[in-house]
Amino acid sequence: MNFLKKPYTYSIIFHPLAQTIEDVMNFKNHLTSEAGSYPSQNSLAHITIAGFEATENQLTGVKEYLKKFVENVVPFATLFNRLSCSAFSKCAVFLPSFEFTDRIHNITKNVRNIIPVTKMSEISPPHVSIGRDLSEDQLTIALQLFADKNFKFDCCQIALRKFDPNTGQYKIIQTFPFLGETSAKIGEQLSFDF
Repeated sequence: MNFLKKPYTYSIIFHPLAQTIEDVMNFKNHLTSEAGSYPSQNSLAHITIAGFEATENQLTGVKEYLKKFVENVVPFATLFNRLSCSAFSKCAVFLPSFEFTDRIHNITKNVRNIIPVTKMSEISPPHVSIGRDLSEDQLTIALQLFADKNFKFDCCQIALRKFDPNTGQYKIIQTFPFLGETSAKIGEQLSFDF
């Protein structure tokens, strides 16, 4: 019997622009047409920052911390250009270009450090999933289909989501656009120390 891990009630993600969501969904649809259905095929593109449990009071605090956090974060774009297909994790994911991995990770770490919750998911390297819980055949097909593919991901906002047990998906309940000014406008870049 396969026991799936219960999802966290809330999650915080990097939420991309519509074009990235469409590009990744096209990859997922292509994989589905070539390799058959898989559990995460309808999940929208994102980079997970944290999954967590929270009371209503804690959730209010999380929202306040996120509003404050994004005030000084400067939007940036990165290329996801490295496909990883792992038989161990049964996942096909895209990884960001090397020059942006640390920046994404540092924002992730800073968000995780400021939100006032106690029970939180483990941190993983930044990635965008194409497929999870894939069979070996599906992983082989994913590697053949996407080894030379890439897509742009604009890191310009984060989102707070709540898990919907009826759909088995997370639903965005609030977005937090990055409000930092470019260094050209204000003389120096405003951001958290990474």
